[in-house]
Amino acid sequence: MYKQEGEPKLYIISGFVDFRCGIYSLCSKILSIDPTIDLTSNSAFIFMCKRKDNIKILYWGGDGFWLLQHRLEESKYIWLNEDNHINSITKKQLERLLDGLPLNPKSLHKEVKKRVLI
Repeated sequence: MYKQEGEPKLYIISGFVDFRCGIYSLCSKILSIDPTIDLTSNSAFIFMCKRKDNIKILYWGGDGFWLLQHRLEESKYIWLNEDNHINSITKKQLERLLDGLPLNPKSLHKEVKKRVLI
C-alpha cells in the first residue's frame, strides 16, 4: 500500500449526509461545495448523518479511497448544523468530536483576570 507523507489534513463537512451514500456520492458532495479541493491529496473528509449517531470518514490512501464508518449505540455526536461548508479542523478537534465533546469549547478553565505573581 502506498503511504502518504505526514499527517492528513482534516476537513469536516457541515450539515448532514444520507448515509446510504457511498464513496462516489460523498466525493460529489465535497466537489459541489468546493470544486477546487483535490480529493486525492493527503486529506480526510468527515461526514455526519442526520441522527448524529454515525460518522463517515473518506480518505484517499494513495491507491484508492478508504471509507470508514463509526456508529454510536446509545449516544450522539455534537455536530455543526450549518449546511454546505467545508471547515478545516485539527487532530485535537477530531479527537474531541469522537469523544463526544464540542469541537470548540468556549473554555475549559475560567480566565484569570488578576496579573499578580506570588
